[in-house]
Amino acid sequence: MKQKIYSFVIMASLMLLVTSCFDDDSTAWENPLTRITINGIESAYEKTAYVHDVLQIHPTVETGLTDDKVEYRWIMINNKTGNITADGDTIQPLEIGSTKDLDYEVNTAPGNYQIRLYVTDKVTGNSAMAYTSLTVQTNFSKGFYILKETEDGNTELDELDFTWNLAENLLQKIDGQPMPGKPANLCQMYDQNYINTENDEIESANGLIVSSEKDFGIYRATDLKRILDRSNIFFDDSPTDEVIYGTYSSSFSSMLISSKGFYSYSGGTGQFGMPDKQLTGSPYYYVDFAADGGGAFWNPSTHSITGFDYLLTPYPLTDMSMGSEDITQNLTNYECLYCGYSYISWMENGYFILRDKSTQDRYLYLIDGSFSGQYLNSRIKLDPNSHMGKADHYATNGISASYIYCAEGGKLYACITNSGDFSEVEIKPEGISSGEYINFVGNQFWDDDTTGTPFNYLIVGTQSGNTYKLYVYDTNGGAPVGQPIKVVQGTGKVRKVRYLNSTSSLYMMYGFYYSFSAYD
Repeated sequence: MKQKIYSFVIMASLMLLVTSCFDDDSTAWENPLTRITINGIESAYEKTAYVHDVLQIHPTVETGLTDDKVEYRWIMINNKTGNITADGDTIQPLEIGSTKDLDYEVNTAPGNYQIRLYVTDKVTGNSAMAYTSLTVQTNFSKGFYILKETEDGNTELDELDFTWNLAENLLQKIDGQPMPGKPANLCQMYDQNYINTENDEIESANGLIVSSEKDFGIYRATDLKRILDRSNIFFDDSPTDEVIYGTYSSSFSSMLISSKGFYSYSGGTGQFGMPDKQLTGSPYYYVDFAADGGGAFWNPSTHSITGFDYLLTPYPLTDMSMGSEDITQNLTNYECLYCGYSYISWMENGYFILRDKSTQDRYLYLIDGSFSGQYLNSRIKLDPNSHMGKADHYATNGISASYIYCAEGGKLYACITNSGDFSEVEIKPEGISSGEYINFVGNQFWDDDTTGTPFNYLIVGTQSGNTYKLYVYDTNGGAPVGQPIKVVQGTGKVRKVRYLNSTSSLYMMYGFYYSFSAYD
């Protein structure tokens, strides 16, 4: 394929080209005396970032020189190269290779780039340059995101995309470091407004909300760029000790949930106004899409289970007769261990598991929901010798079985919530060796073939030191079927797994299941 090749004597003259727009090659200076020719480079390449996709180029170079007298230099530029930053620095080209053959793992933001190869005769200084275009895309818009705790107690993010590639430590690659503090929550986010600093225009994006005990970020799905964080999510400054758990939208309103209160949405810029400080939030909340955006949450300041309607108006959770406040409100010695949501054949249930810190007794709260509100169905004291009564981790089956899964003692069990006696059954997923310790389980699924292939997966996690394994299973009636369809291994400790399909939009909040809990 024909290449554009440029030669020159003085390298400094060539570098002036780098700082100009890389689409304009009309000012190139050709040196007809050069002995260097470059062939074998395609006119364009496409690569996917952050999934170990490698750009390999093997050009044919003729110089008439021995290898020790030839210098190779590969650089990557875009239309920002050569610009002056706000700090007065010039954006430099990125050097990606120094040998004839290029072998570059693509870990850069999506966009259009130009790749240039400079070949220099080190004796005479004569050089030649060939270029090609590179389009970088990502698999961030659809896949399973894994919130994890690093070995030193900070927050990181992995992604298992739908080609079953695992991209690890994305925050390190994108922000330059893990998010400080232990993981707090991970949520999908749809149609979030923000001001794009590249063009100063209001735009809308799908993506992820990642929060730790010390920091917070909203990342758009196209490139995982952090578009909102503690510095611009509020009109006023956010206290440094404020933990932000996520945002939530109904068809009528939006709010942000934090440890300091509930913030109301304040306009198209994506920012939130003054909080209702009587309603301190937590990662323990669920959204009842059948109620057009109502739900319930654990309020740690009042030690109460509180409902909210489609207008985001809060109210004490009671039973249908407006009684039983005494077992849902002002539970001073109680703490929340888990919250989940299930939707089976138009029968929706919310679940809370609370622990009385003075007695260590655990209680399961079953919540019924409808457009008229959320109501307490029943409160069950869990047998302290049961697996539910001792578990370290819980998860809810979302659409196919009345199960609450629990990991206890390194094994996996299911509590059957519609059995009357809450009987338990051990689940033995195939492919997990007897020596592996199960400490995570989650049910993630997609149920719309217009925006993706439907699936219903049970994800089981094991831990050994600082290494995790996730086993992904097809399911039948809530149970794993056969061998896992995928096993992945990474570093850190898994805290949550969330499926994101950003080809969808905000209406998915009311058509598909989301589970919000401490460690699922």
